[in-house]
Amino acid sequence: SDGLKLSLGRYHTPNSYWNTAFHHGLWLQTSVARPEPVRFGSLFLPTHFVGIQAEGRLPVLTVLGLNYTLGVGNGRSESLTRAGDAGDANDNRAVSLSLFARPPEPFGLRVGGSMH
Repeated sequence: SDGLKLSLGRYHTPNSYWNTAFHHGLWLQTSVARPEPVRFGSLFLPTHFVGIQAEGRLPVLTVLGLNYTLGVGNGRSESLTRAGDAGDANDNRAVSLSLFARPPEPFGLRVGGSMH
């Protein structure tokens, strides 16, 4: 349904629009290189993690096209260079939340925020 889609496994961390829209497509990128916070192997944020993800459209203020993504998965190990998709190194869990509006007009507009 549009309200809920569940996924299990390894997925793109919903920590930014860039990480979900331009993840592996170099020719889609709007810059020469990936920004540092979403660079593969970055120390800032993991680009992938393994766990469960729920996403969908919220049935409130439909004119705004409110959407959400919530993910819970493996947390990082004490070594920051080891991403959350490198295995379950400890009992820590990572939580990512993204809320954004995608109204029908103007076409392509997406405004929101995320936390990890």
